[in-house]
Amino acid sequence: MRVPRAPLVLAIDIGSTSVRARLYDGAARPVGGVRASVEHPVPFAADGASEDDAATLAEDVERAVDRALERAGAVARSDDLIAGVAMSTYVGNVVGIDKGGRALTPVYSYADTRSAPDVEALRPVIGTAAHYRRTGAPLHTAYQAPRLAWLKRSDPRRFRSVDRWVDLGTYLYGRWFREADVPASYSVASWSGMLDRRALVWDRPTLDAIGVDPDRLPPLADYTESLQGLARPYARRWRPLAGARFFLAVGDGAAANVGVGCVSADSVALTAGTTGAMRAVVPGAPARVPRGLWAYRLDADHSVVGGAITDAGSLFAWLQSTLRLPGQRALERALAASAPAAHGIDVMPFLRGERSPGWATQATASFVGIRATTTPDDLVRASLEAISYRFVLIWRLLREVAQAREIVVGGRAARSSPAWMQVLADALEMPLVGSVEGGTSARGVALMALRALGAIDRYDALPVTRYERYAPIRANVAAHRRALARHEALYGMLVARQQ
Repeated sequence: MRVPRAPLVLAIDIGSTSVRARLYDGAARPVGGVRASVEHPVPFAADGASEDDAATLAEDVERAVDRALERAGAVARSDDLIAGVAMSTYVGNVVGIDKGGRALTPVYSYADTRSAPDVEALRPVIGTAAHYRRTGAPLHTAYQAPRLAWLKRSDPRRFRSVDRWVDLGTYLYGRWFREADVPASYSVASWSGMLDRRALVWDRPTLDAIGVDPDRLPPLADYTESLQGLARPYARRWRPLAGARFFLAVGDGAAANVGVGCVSADSVALTAGTTGAMRAVVPGAPARVPRGLWAYRLDADHSVVGGAITDAGSLFAWLQSTLRLPGQRALERALAASAPAAHGIDVMPFLRGERSPGWATQATASFVGIRATTTPDDLVRASLEAISYRFVLIWRLLREVAQAREIVVGGRAARSSPAWMQVLADALEMPLVGSVEGGTSARGVALMALRALGAIDRYDALPVTRYERYAPIRANVAAHRRALARHEALYGMLVARQQ
């Protein structure tokens, strides 16, 4: 058995479908068998609500940590071998807490669309172009300014009762350390759409527009700031973490870029899990953000530029459930055997609204061209192609800041389907390479913690394992170009005209 290299890092990854905890050594290698996962999907409701019980989510995170430490065996019986704890979370979340750190509201997620009227109301007040330049984020229901405005309007008593509005990572650390002033990292704060991305302070014009004082938000710091000394109940429960430094949470998308080794402008990461995104890491804060994309912070010295789609693997899962599709192997064979864009179906893949690049808050899914001969396999193929075309539209803009020779793909949804990987390569007209690193966000925050601990000096100091490469097939490219043109035309008719 390979001997783990010190220092050890416990990585906690809170995704939109599950919570995972995994132990890494000083070479960013998983320590064999020391992992745990607890299913916890982000809830969605027909009225646009996407909110979660904060205490229940916290308990599931803590259960994942419990299980990982139980499986650590001899390592977990030592109080000083685990030097760091790192956390990544799905971002675009917010929860209201009281002075003691207890949750007074649910955790509202990025997918909650009930603030759509507030987005429109804020546009003339907040100055969308200036807001976009300062924060790197458009006005949209995925961000916190409209959400806080909606809460203030729809439930003023609860809004007034909240002492501070925090992100999920800040809430958890406050719970574990009994600490009232846990900072939010620049990374997580930037995903709120309320951070001045250059000055690295809360954006005062945005807060003024919604009537929220900066004191009602957490203090800010780089992710390298850490907490030590767990509160007594957790110190007893997690003895192996007694001396560990708990680094501030970072956005899971930013962490995924680090995890697959895409930490410069010549390397682009594409993630297709429940949601999807394409991102490149650039130094500092770019002066201009291509319209339709966003620019968040990875840390105090780097930004992440890219675009996201709300429905990637989630649309695939919805189709599997709704159409009662056959098993993965049979479906994969059918997808691989079908010709590109030969089904005559055009799809708007927006089960939960659109983010990049059009940011159509009220967009819904549409299937156009269904005939009596249409099969479930056709609908799946058309949907996966439509998701791929949304990535193409993001890639067109991202090329203004990134000069990648290939695109590195992570995320369970795409990696589990070679047929979809080939569709992506053909549609993007770019070579794709998959990363065998499991849990890219967890590995990413482990690397970030190792850098903060001084074990490595650069995010890309350790090699990343790659696997199958997919080159565009010339005969397929033309078919996808024609289908993409139809896709854009249909978007103009069904979605853009509604904005």
